[in-house]
Amino acid sequence: MNEDNERQKFYLLERNKLLYGNAFNGLAISGLAALTLTLSFLTPENRAGKITWLTVMLVILGLRCIGIFIWRHLPADQQGEGRYHRRFSIGALITATVWSAYSLCFYQSFSSEEFTCLVIILSAMAAGATCILSGHPLLATLYSCIMLLPCSLILLMFSDSYKTHLGFLGIFFTLAMVFSALTVSRYIRNAIFLKYKNQTMLEHMEDLVRQRTQDLYKLSRMDPLTGLYNRSTFLEQANQLTALFHQQRIDGYSVFFIELDSFKQINDTLGHTYGDALLRKFSDRLREFSDDNTWFCRWGGNEFIFATALTDPGELYWIADAMLVRFSMPYRVNEQQITPRSTIGIAVCPEHGDNINKLIQLADIAMYAQQDHVHERIAFYNKSLEHNLLRRTALLEALRSALAVGSLSLALQPIVSADSQRIAGFEVLLRWKHNGENISPAEFIPLAEQSGLIVPVGYWVLEQACQILTVIPHATASLSVNVSVIQIQDPHFVTNVEQLLNKHNIAPWRLHLEVTETFFHQAQHGVKETISRLHLLGVKISIDDFGTGYSSLSVIQNLNIDYVKIDRAFVANIFEKGQSIVAAVMTIAHGLNFQVVAEGVETPEQAAQLAKLGVHFMQGYYFSKPVPVKQALALLPQQRQDSA
Repeated sequence: MNEDNERQKFYLLERNKLLYGNAFNGLAISGLAALTLTLSFLTPENRAGKITWLTVMLVILGLRCIGIFIWRHLPADQQGEGRYHRRFSIGALITATVWSAYSLCFYQSFSSEEFTCLVIILSAMAAGATCILSGHPLLATLYSCIMLLPCSLILLMFSDSYKTHLGFLGIFFTLAMVFSALTVSRYIRNAIFLKYKNQTMLEHMEDLVRQRTQDLYKLSRMDPLTGLYNRSTFLEQANQLTALFHQQRIDGYSVFFIELDSFKQINDTLGHTYGDALLRKFSDRLREFSDDNTWFCRWGGNEFIFATALTDPGELYWIADAMLVRFSMPYRVNEQQITPRSTIGIAVCPEHGDNINKLIQLADIAMYAQQDHVHERIAFYNKSLEHNLLRRTALLEALRSALAVGSLSLALQPIVSADSQRIAGFEVLLRWKHNGENISPAEFIPLAEQSGLIVPVGYWVLEQACQILTVIPHATASLSVNVSVIQIQDPHFVTNVEQLLNKHNIAPWRLHLEVTETFFHQAQHGVKETISRLHLLGVKISIDDFGTGYSSLSVIQNLNIDYVKIDRAFVANIFEKGQSIVAAVMTIAHGLNFQVVAEGVETPEQAAQLAKLGVHFMQGYYFSKPVPVKQALALLPQQRQDSA
């Protein structure tokens, strides 16, 4: 319906252009013809009447000229209005009526020459009007009929043959003009609609080109997924900050390097559709911190850059903290609730440099160094962070070849029975010596997990543990092996464990797999199924560092955990509040039928108190530090001899 209205408006505008566009010439010819006809056949008898007629005609033509002048100076959007079309039509019909009145008023005094001249003039003007008025077929028809028919009918009333012939010729010419007007009007109408169609198509093409140009502009300057600036555009904008700083118009500026943590895990577990939706929602939250003095972009993947003209550390920390609070609120993506963490690194100009690319690099270093910190997710760049990053990078490269060069080894720490204090098993601990330095597991295990190296390293540890089990003299002794979240999430993990047990002919119950308590909070997907499959194999499951992380009571109940290892912090505090916690754990253990191992036992008093509370097993420096495998195995015969 809207298109029909637009087409009708266009048609009316084009008709008005046709009518008004050539009207001045037609009016001038009409006025000249009226003067010529009146003055050529003026007699004393008709002088007053013809002068009056001429005056009326010239006044009408003059008024019509004024109307045309007014129309031509109208804005384009008003020239197509219907009232101007009606005004022109009324003026044209009045002009035709006045011409017709000449025949009716003065035909009795006409000479043969005046009759002939009048018929020629009226026919010529009717013919001209056929073209000028072709935009309005009804007007062209009425104009021709009003102009020619009265004079033609008057001629038929005379008995003179030539007048009768002129009358018939006039009627015939009128019909011809009507037919011509209708034919020309049809062509004109089709031409106008064709012009409308072409113009509409051209406008559509222009809109399409304009839209494509805007799309290309966005593609070249904006990130298509989030709508934020892309890297190149951000650098172009942010370089203005450097220029303002060098012009001393601002004191400096700061760069935030923001990373949406665990994004790969979200993509892998929920799919890229969820990941893309999360990035869009995250970007919307980042926009909430924009003002006239901020710039931000999607740097790539799950990394974002935020720049501000502020440099005060307190203000910057407040903004970063507000960001983390906003970013940490749950995201609702396709009916799935996601709560990822974020980390922010900050570099400040001029304290850390005055080059935008350098500041981004330093902020990235600060962010990366902070990712391992659970509670503090904001870091300002400093030299020690860069040193730590270089060390981590070097260690990571060395760790990639650690298995091949044989720099990894195992140590065993005894786990003793609380009743007899005989060795019931060992915990397997991974050791790494690199360039003569003993690298702490607290340093290289997170590197292995972040890089994915924990999977091959973890299988190597399991393989070595199974080999050790084959040579332990006590057939009832077990080995506890720590496994990470990433290992458990490997779909081949259970199958590989089963193959190792079969390969070395190990009773499954002698292999204990330890997982930290936070594991159950970080990796809910597939945990129950994996633990159930391991139980079907006969492998025992232990929760390590119990009580320090996510509450695992429901996990223990639902997954039939076999062992719980009480964290050393409670053992160290056993004669104060730790005693109540250990007692509570023991109560739960009796109800849920699992056994308890106390870690970090360092004194005989602690060992005695734990035994009194009913702890099943103990582990710590009081019994033995972690020692190499051969030295640990040497403890078994001595322990057996002592027991005897």
